[in-house]
Amino acid sequence: MTRPGRLFIDAALAAGAGLTAAWAAIPTARPWLGIPALALALWLALRWQSRGSAVVLGAWAVVWFWCVLGWLQVVGSDARLATAIVCSLPLVLVGALAPQLARWPVGAVWIALAWTTQEWLRDRFPWGGFPWAGADFLSSTTWDAPWRVAGPPLAGFLVVLAAATLAVMAQQRTVRSLWIGPMALGATVLLMVLLGQTSTINQPTKAAPLRVALIQGGVPGTGLDFQDRAQGVLKRHIAQTDRLLAEVRRGRAPAPDLIVWPENSTDLDPRRDAFASTQIAAVVKRAGVPILFGGVLDSDRANQVLNAAVLWAPGRAPEVVYVKQRPVPFGEFVPLRSSLGGLISRLNRIPADFQSGTTPGVVTLKGTRLGLVICFEIAHDDVVMATAARNIDALIVLTNNATFQGTGQSAQQFEVSRRRALQISRPVLTAATTGITAWVDRQATVKRQLPQVEPG
Repeated sequence: MTRPGRLFIDAALAAGAGLTAAWAAIPTARPWLGIPALALALWLALRWQSRGSAVVLGAWAVVWFWCVLGWLQVVGSDARLATAIVCSLPLVLVGALAPQLARWPVGAVWIALAWTTQEWLRDRFPWGGFPWAGADFLSSTTWDAPWRVAGPPLAGFLVVLAAATLAVMAQQRTVRSLWIGPMALGATVLLMVLLGQTSTINQPTKAAPLRVALIQGGVPGTGLDFQDRAQGVLKRHIAQTDRLLAEVRRGRAPAPDLIVWPENSTDLDPRRDAFASTQIAAVVKRAGVPILFGGVLDSDRANQVLNAAVLWAPGRAPEVVYVKQRPVPFGEFVPLRSSLGGLISRLNRIPADFQSGTTPGVVTLKGTRLGLVICFEIAHDDVVMATAARNIDALIVLTNNATFQGTGQSAQQFEVSRRRALQISRPVLTAATTGITAWVDRQATVKRQLPQVEPG
């Protein structure tokens, strides 16, 4: 068989391994498939020199991202494919380096380090990064221990290290490779345990109990104009809040200290919109406790808006307590708008760019410090850790996944949120418009969870 023919077959086999690996991730969650599937792809890549190895691992990566990011089909096949290709490019470089790295001492470790480095970069670049579907997704619902030490970077590193060890052993088939690889893996696990004993971010704080009510109001049906739809979402969250207050009056539910609505619970700026201001002020008065909600607010900058968390306490004006630091590129702002806007008409659906916040979000209530992140920010390791470093007692995630209702996106995001509780050793409370709204304790145990889509 010709060399191009063999390369095509290996790339096709690697693509099949990418499909198999995707079954390891949420929502299918077959984690035992993850490491073997990645190991097969790496072994196929190591059979080639740099260019061939790049093609093989690139084939794995494109299929992996295409499948795991399947929820982007809601936006369009072109957006889904473009995202898969862009996310795969750093792994093409890892593929090009892998044959040389495998020949170094403890080659599997170097391959895992190269993989982890590209994920660190993808978390931040370009345009704020897109950290979704890292190697840690291959161990979905299992192997939580690395998250307790160093979150997704270590979890992903260990997954790739295990796969690379198998691949290097199979490719080299020497006595040396049979003992160096397992020793490297064992040493890394031992280091993980030792770090777990000395971690500082994982020390829980002591604060008085705070009772928080999470509201999942849902969204109205399609076919409404912006104003009607925005008012409809707000009315739904007010209705669920009034339902909670009625249960409290009847003695069927404990009185909350704080009520939390999700991201986009109002797309009408209550500082300027009379309807939103009147409605929210009235429900805050009825509740007698602060309401924390996510809203789209006007910015002082032209053609920009804010994705913000607002705290409205009884007898006080609404206070902007956090502005999302990592707006989603092509979802909340358009990079290179002047160049791309004329080429891709769909981008005109985003008439204004979301302005980035600059500081972590923390709100203090009755001596309890609550950290705040919004939606996809839960996947950005640096954002979460910077917030946790502010000595918070719990982390609140405001999110709106209504666009991806019926796909695996909400489940993927919730799994990241669940594991974040282990990483920061704090409870994580998620308020979502259509789900998944839940309370997770610091041991990553789901204590309460509302059914998806159903208001509650």
